[in-house]
Amino acid sequence: MAFDTLRKLFKEIGRYRVTRDKWRGRLRLRHLLSDPRDEFARRLAADWRGGYVPYGGGLWLYIPADLDRQGQRLVIDGGVPDPVTALVARPGDVAVDIGGNLGEWMAPLAAAVGQEGRVYAFEPVPVLADALVKTARLNGHGATVEIVRSAVADATGEAPFNVTMAAGGDGALSGLSSVGGATVPTITLDDFMAERGLGRLDLIKIDVEGAERRVLEGARRTLETCKPRLVFESGHESAGDRAAIADLLDGAGYDLVGLLLDGVIVDCGWPDFRAATGAFADGQTRNLLALPRS
Repeated sequence: MAFDTLRKLFKEIGRYRVTRDKWRGRLRLRHLLSDPRDEFARRLAADWRGGYVPYGGGLWLYIPADLDRQGQRLVIDGGVPDPVTALVARPGDVAVDIGGNLGEWMAPLAAAVGQEGRVYAFEPVPVLADALVKTARLNGHGATVEIVRSAVADATGEAPFNVTMAAGGDGALSGLSSVGGATVPTITLDDFMAERGLGRLDLIKIDVEGAERRVLEGARRTLETCKPRLVFESGHESAGDRAAIADLLDGAGYDLVGLLLDGVIVDCGWPDFRAATGAFADGQTRNLLALPRS
């Protein structure tokens, strides 16, 4: 690795962050000078060979060499955990992170549940699963976190899985597919709970690029018996899957509490979710919070 080249790059990234933070809230940076991030991404694709970046709260994330858009963003712009983590994860909780990716939820969840808690992070993509192992180890979460190298779905067995991890920033799409892609092991959350003999589950986080319905279909028993808090991504699913998710969770006794948006929780409910109205009218991909009815 050309360490001098990489050192120079990170000095430039540091200056970019200082300038960005200085003008944040007054003028958008791109109106002041040309946005350097595309050039940073190009140089990272050539010189980044994997490493750790700070993530706030004393946490670090391992970002592998094969950078996708998310990895580039974390290296160039940095990141901090979603503040809702402290709300949904409590000391001693048992949590599952379905779609662990680069650990942006796994790491703060492990910190929140502590040594008395447990986090199971599901990630079938080898390069990402390996990165999660490194992240857990560096943060001292090795005894709290278990990386499960499987996809969570509506049936236990195997399934095609599309993976695009494009160095240079063409984006990443990882998800269960009806055709094509690599074959990965799958497990339902209900089967996983039974196999491990788990009698409780306090939190489920789901980010599986549009396969959220399949995850929830395979978790019906767990939802009914454990009543875990839910954080799940919405925006990739079809209209039919959206209606099915609303029916499943509403029928299982869950209220849609809000949409997580830049550090706040925007009030919303199942009718707007079903119809893609109100807070969902813009069609953006965002995380949602659902809680069991008291």
